Amino acid sequence: VLDPAGDLFAALNDGSGNFRPIVELTSHLNCMEGTAECVVDTVRVVQVQSNDPDDPNVSDVFYEYVPPPCVHQAFYEGAKQIARRYRDWEGIMCADPRLAAASEACCDQNIERSVEDALRAYEYHGERMTYASAEQRCLAKHHVNLAEIELDSSPGDGDHSASPIGNCQGDCDIDSHCAGDLVCFQRQGNEAVPGCLDGAGANSGWDYCIDPIQDNGLCLFSKVTGNDNEQGYHWTDADCNVQVKINNEGYVAVVHDTFTMQGWMTPAHVNAEDSLNWFRAYWDGNSYPSPATGCGNCRDTVHPLSGTAACVCDASVVEEPVFSTEPASVEDIVSSLNIGAIKPAIADAGSYHTVVGSDFTVHFKGAGSTTHDAETIFELNHPYHGTKLFLKNVKSTVQLRGWTQPTQIFEAEDAEPGAGTNLPPLYMYAANTTRTDYTGSGYMDWEGSYFAYLNFTVNVQSEKTAKISFKYENSWGPTRPFSLSLNDAVVNDNMLLQPTGHWDFWAMTPSYTVTLQPGDNIIQIKDLSGQWGGPNIDHML
Repeated sequence: VLDPAGDLFAALNDGSGNFRPIVELTSHLNCMEGTAECVVDTVRVVQVQSNDPDDPNVSDVFYEYVPPPCVHQAFYEGAKQIARRYRDWEGIMCADPRLAAASEACCDQNIERSVEDALRAYEYHGERMTYASAEQRCLAKHHVNLAEIELDSSPGDGDHSASPIGNCQGDCDIDSHCAGDLVCFQRQGNEAVPGCLDGAGANSGWDYCIDPIQDNGLCLFSKVTGNDNEQGYHWTDADCNVQVKINNEGYVAVVHDTFTMQGWMTPAHVNAEDSLNWFRAYWDGNSYPSPATGCGNCRDTVHPLSGTAACVCDASVVEEPVFSTEPASVEDIVSSLNIGAIKPAIADAGSYHTVVGSDFTVHFKGAGSTTHDAETIFELNHPYHGTKLFLKNVKSTVQLRGWTQPTQIFEAEDAEPGAGTNLPPLYMYAANTTRTDYTGSGYMDWEGSYFAYLNFTVNVQSEKTAKISFKYENSWGPTRPFSLSLNDAVVNDNMLLQPTGHWDFWAMTPSYTVTLQPGDNIIQIKDLSGQWGGPNIDHML
């Protein structure tokens, strides 16, 4: 519940005791000292008024916080594992430690039972925080108040179930003898009691009630104590690995390696074996690992139901500033920057130094700064549709760790088409762009030809063994038989191009192993059906 004296309460109130239905916060607000406002990383729902049972006109009033659109990058460094309440049964995945993505779960390393059962130290149900905040919350919660408490034996020995005893008090036998969330620390002799000072009131051999959150931190728990409705994700101190899953077309899926033997513990949408959440990626030089050409040092995997093959590679992220000096134009900024940024106005006062130009505004991080670095923000109106943009001066590149085998694409529109002798004129359209999701400048449209072929020229410096495959479209069919040859020697005389289900659906042929000779090599695919027309060919991989 918000304190009525705070800035946030005032912003939600119109000054006459009425609460606005929708409030947009356009600038930074100070938190109310001494309240949870200054402790939490973010809020989800706030209460500004409580129900008055004596006044039917006074009811509960809540606001839901809807954060502004923000960039959450799929690939990041320093990932940590987050887990649901029952870690071994309900799922483990990676999370960006910079984001308020999960709740705290505190473990006391001095108490063996607490390594199994983590405890909560939340300010409100469903609270989420960054990894650093979760770590700090566990280490600091109650620490100041407990550090100076001396052991107290005045409650005495016996059954305290009816009258629970307090923190650093004894003698207890089981947890139910202790008040609230305190637990009974089973002491060995004169062993030090966590969070308590060994004073004159100590009794040798007695067991004392303690706060289990004392001197604790994050851990790889088995279970989080609490109610069953606390089913969200919680931070652990275990590392995690964000990986890239790549199919034959160069599409990728984000998957998580949680270093567990039981793959089912990782949710299907980020499970390397199960995920089919493909999206397009832009590859430098159109070169990427694929099952058709070999995964190199990355590992290969096959989807258990669809049979889709893919490569799985570890990923690292390199972030670097794009502009070190003033950009030449708005167009230069828009074509070079792709990552959005917050509105600098909502940051703390003095966080940015703003320089207004004729075409765009630059917000430098730090009071008085004029250095173009990765934290610099450019504010501008898009030159074509006029939308207000805030773009961060940074380029984020995902690099594949463990992939060493380069893949080269040979575009079909650059290949040499041809047809057999004594046949009608050849009608094959290079660089057609009617369909979508092609690479290069277009694709080869096999329109209006009999027994046509395509010759791809591949030059190598020395003898080399390679795997090749072809990306094609064949709509609803029928299946078209092709031959594949290398330097006039048949490699496969029945390469079947199956129906793809639609002209905008591409597929890859199986991969074929060939041995290339020094110099130019001619790789030919030829339609053997004798029918008019044929599939569209995008490229050879």
